[in-house]
Amino acid sequence: MDRTKRTLDLALLGLLAVLVALSLATGSWAQERSAGQVLDDAKISMSVKGKLVADRPKNLTKVDVKVLNGVVTLGGEVETAEQKAQAEALARRTDGVKAVVNNVQVAPQPAAQPR
Repeated sequence: MDRTKRTLDLALLGLLAVLVALSLATGSWAQERSAGQVLDDAKISMSVKGKLVADRPKNLTKVDVKVLNGVVTLGGEVETAEQKAQAEALARRTDGVKAVVNNVQVAPQPAAQPR
C-alpha cells in the first residue's frame, strides 16, 4: 500500500511538472500568477479529479474540472441532481479550494428500450 502511494505521488509530481511546462510553452501563463499559484491550482485540480474518479458509485468521471487561483469550476454532465451536488461537495472538501462554481448539467440517460 505504501509503495502504491509513493508511486502515485511521483506520478502526480511528474504531471504537475508537465502542466507547468505546458503553461509556459503555450503562453497561457498570466503575468500576475506565480509559478507557485500555477502549481497550487494544478494540485487542486488533480485532487478534485482524483476524488471524482474515486467516487465510482456516483459515476462522476464526466465532470470537468478547471481551477484558477483556488476557484474550482465544474462542468460536464451527470445523470442526477444528487451527482451534481456530490461533485460540488467533493470539490469543496479539497484542500486549497477557495470557492466552487458548479456549472454541471443534469442530463438523465434515456431508459433502455425493451426489445
